[in-house]
Amino acid sequence: MTSKGLKLLAYGRVSDVRGREGPSFISPEDQMERIRGYATAYSHTILEEGLEWDISGGVMQRPVFDRFLQAVRDGQAHGIIVAKLDRFARSSSGALAAIEEIEKTDGVLISVSEQIDSSTAGKFLRTILFAAAQWERERIGEAWKSARSHAVERGIHVSRHVPPGYERLPKSGDADSDRRLVPHPEHAQTMMTAYTMAARGDSYSRIATYLNNRSLPVGGKDGTWTAGRIKRLLANRVYLGEARSGEGNVKSDAHKPLVQELTWNMAQRRSMAPPLTEKSETLLGGLCRCASCSFAMKSQQARGSSVAIYRCPTQSLHGRCPAPSTVSLERLEGHVIEQFLAHAGEATGTPTEDGDTEAMAEAIEAERSYRSALLDTELRRQIGDTDHAQMVAGLHRAWQDALPRVKPGRQAPGGSDGTGSAKLSDLVAELQRRGDTQGLRDLMAAEIQAVFVRPAESRSKKLPISDRVRIVWQDEEPLELPRRGQRFEPRAFAW
Repeated sequence: MTSKGLKLLAYGRVSDVRGREGPSFISPEDQMERIRGYATAYSHTILEEGLEWDISGGVMQRPVFDRFLQAVRDGQAHGIIVAKLDRFARSSSGALAAIEEIEKTDGVLISVSEQIDSSTAGKFLRTILFAAAQWERERIGEAWKSARSHAVERGIHVSRHVPPGYERLPKSGDADSDRRLVPHPEHAQTMMTAYTMAARGDSYSRIATYLNNRSLPVGGKDGTWTAGRIKRLLANRVYLGEARSGEGNVKSDAHKPLVQELTWNMAQRRSMAPPLTEKSETLLGGLCRCASCSFAMKSQQARGSSVAIYRCPTQSLHGRCPAPSTVSLERLEGHVIEQFLAHAGEATGTPTEDGDTEAMAEAIEAERSYRSALLDTELRRQIGDTDHAQMVAGLHRAWQDALPRVKPGRQAPGGSDGTGSAKLSDLVAELQRRGDTQGLRDLMAAEIQAVFVRPAESRSKKLPISDRVRIVWQDEEPLELPRRGQRFEPRAFAW
């Protein structure tokens, strides 16, 4: 016998529309229409209609669902009515537990399609129906997983969100091109420029400002790019032309890339360089770390007869350093610069005449990009011989175009005979002469993850500083370092 004259809460749910249609898909409008018809036939009153979107029936904690259950517990309604039992839940154990909660307060659950009223339907029947609903959910999940995998194999970007810089082709009936990503006629160039900015070391704030000025679409309520969003944006491998679903299902040539892997990798490396702040105006601020605890060392200016130093802060919110390190600022910076130039294959140079430092840096970067791409066999394998040759030719033209902009008096990339390499030491010396600590630090941070300093074994000033210092380069294994807002127990870095 079916109850009559009840005050009910009408509940509807859609896991994910995904373009479904036909008898297997009950739209929210259809769900509510069926509920209203049933309520009218049995003289029920609908107190409120509630819909939830993009929530699986296997999830038992849902905002509207939880609120309706609480209303029944509080006696504000006689029960809940759904168009179909699986709209209530697709988890057998979770659904039966929820019904038991409803029935403890003499409430009811009514399902229109199955013509079930929990006050009259037996527990055995409910268990069978919910078990069937759970099986259906698992079947649909497996089918959807398989569909995503096949879509990736065809080069389809399976996310409903189109990455900024791309647009999606409309449905055409052609399985090979249907719904693929293609570069946006305007915003693709914006994203390409953003990667170039990141690769050369521009800050996230500056990149965010550029994207906002170019009106690049952004998700979220405010619709504004902020520095905090840039790292995740640049880390998206979709811009390398990849389509993926999970870790193991990847297609590398799904669509046209907006950035080459060399630039993409440089953008990731540059993003790891700690920013130079007002509290960190020294060359190695944020890079220099105590080897006993891994925390950044602080600079201390010369006072009286004492020299300027880098020192371990000793105490932090996360614990106390067991063996704080201290080192001469001048000796450490000189050593790191020397090793930086040696790592780049050069010896320390001497200052040269005034020149255009920016033009020199541009020429050096152009030459490096050309030579890196020329020798990158993995990149050639990924993009093919033809595209690789075109890329290398373009980088070579960019390098040659940059050479005339380097003023006389400077050793330009390629040298006077076109065979040598630009002296990085010249650029370092020029930045030192101009007192451009930020520029020099950005240049070094592109190659250095951290500079670890361990305590001196004695007070002797004759001990070589190289015995105490270990530079970890960007091309080595990524380090786990203390981050603001994250718990990090002091730990030693040994070598």
